[in-house]
Amino acid sequence: MFNNNRKSKIMIFTLLLALGLAIDMTFNAYIKSSSSTSGPLLLSTNIERSLAGFKDSESQDWKSFPSLNQARRGHRVTSWADGRIFVSGGLIGNGNIVLPHKYLSTAEFYDPSLGKWVIIETNVSRFRHTSTSLPSGAVLIAGGQNSLGFLKTTEIYDPKTNRIKFGPSLLIERRLHAATMLTNGRILITGGYNSSNLSDTTLSQLSESEEIDTESFKSFPVKAMNQPRELHTASLLSDGRVLVTGGIYQGITLAHSEIYDPRKGSWEVIRPMKTGRSRHTATLLKDGRILIIGGSDGKALNIRTVWGIATQRYASCEIYNPKTGEWTMTDSMKVGRATFMDAILLSNNKVLVGGGLGEAGNTWEIFDVANEKWEAIGFWKDSIYAHRMAYIPSSNQVVKIGGLINEKDSNRCQVLDIEKLMKTRGGKF
Repeated sequence: MFNNNRKSKIMIFTLLLALGLAIDMTFNAYIKSSSSTSGPLLLSTNIERSLAGFKDSESQDWKSFPSLNQARRGHRVTSWADGRIFVSGGLIGNGNIVLPHKYLSTAEFYDPSLGKWVIIETNVSRFRHTSTSLPSGAVLIAGGQNSLGFLKTTEIYDPKTNRIKFGPSLLIERRLHAATMLTNGRILITGGYNSSNLSDTTLSQLSESEEIDTESFKSFPVKAMNQPRELHTASLLSDGRVLVTGGIYQGITLAHSEIYDPRKGSWEVIRPMKTGRSRHTATLLKDGRILIIGGSDGKALNIRTVWGIATQRYASCEIYNPKTGEWTMTDSMKVGRATFMDAILLSNNKVLVGGGLGEAGNTWEIFDVANEKWEAIGFWKDSIYAHRMAYIPSSNQVVKIGGLINEKDSNRCQVLDIEKLMKTRGGKF
């Protein structure tokens, strides 16, 4: 009797598990099919809004651009006003036996006079690092992770010689940190996380900060932030201070914000954002305010349950005014957006964003700073996230670079000509 009861319980458990998996697969298929329509999204409307208003615009607006030599996602990008672009590191693979993760030990440099990307071998493979343009025109890439663990190495790319050499080591290993070029010629490194023991699964978010002197190329500690964090933003304000917003600490999504004053070497806690967020962007506007866009709640991109995927991707945006110290909510995007990596401030005082995980993946939209309104612009043919975008002021163009396209690593690039877009829209852009 005992064995029969035990067998019955096992059979019931197995049937319930199979039913749960079937519901999960059906729900995910429904979510996926819904993301290609222009109807309302399935998830909460105060997080994900509507795809209505977007139009197919890829063939008309986004044109072919030379492809990268190497497919990559989560890479870092630095660009120059004359059209040169530098990308570094990144990741490929799905993390399974068939397509294991591979951390990339290459960078690529686009020279408009050559019309192609030139691949460059780096000394260290890295992902989730930072890339910072230096006053000399060189680029410093710092930290991150690879198959050996977390990194404190840095490398310097010299566009004059098209070569990469080791730079000064960070004081501690870190990934998902932020790097900000200060007006005094130093780089401020903030937050991120690491673990002194690679087998330790309880990773530690960091409050520690440091500066790198770009003349002596030495690193030295500065006062730590008040709040440990990763996946935050760190923006240079017009007065030379640095605004740090949001991020993650021990699974909590932060609204906490603080400002670093490099002249005093001190941090000041300011009013928190209206909404806690990570994987958001922060853009310095021409009037000195900071525009915070989208992001997500929680560190995980997707929270899986037997009922499907519950995602928290925000359409909401807010603005910080350093003159008043106040946060104000502004118009929300047409669709929630996270892992879209870049928000591009254009010369006409508008901000362009595109792509992101989930339903936002094949859309792009524009924020008009003067009117504080978002406008749905267009659909791309394919969904994309973990890509990068670079703005070229000399040609008034935006270049979209690599990423995960339809969940596959890609080397594809496209370019948007803002002047041509204005003409096709009758100058109303």
